[in-house]
Amino acid sequence: AHATDGLDCSGDVYFLGMSVGSDNTVDSATLVDKRTKISTTYRLAEEIENRQLIWVDSEGDFSANRLEIVLRKKDGTSFIVEAKGRKGVLRHRKETYKLNCDWER
Repeated sequence: AHATDGLDCSGDVYFLGMSVGSDNTVDSATLVDKRTKISTTYRLAEEIENRQLIWVDSEGDFSANRLEIVLRKKDGTSFIVEAKGRKGVLRHRKETYKLNCDWER
């Protein structure tokens, strides 16, 4: 069994809830479009590309923490999520949406 931590990033348009495994990769992710209320869950390796996840501090100073993942739907649509500390962005179809990431373990 893998121990998991939750990592949430939220913005005006999107909410992203992620489950991070003990191997320091995102095991699953649920992306919610707040405008349409559509929720999509990504679980498979071909749906989640873990480019970078550095989670060194969970005590309030999150500036060294980094996240970069790509979420891919079966139709080829992709969402790129990047975070440096609390400041994150979600990129989709040439649009960029701001996210605030909560690194509390």
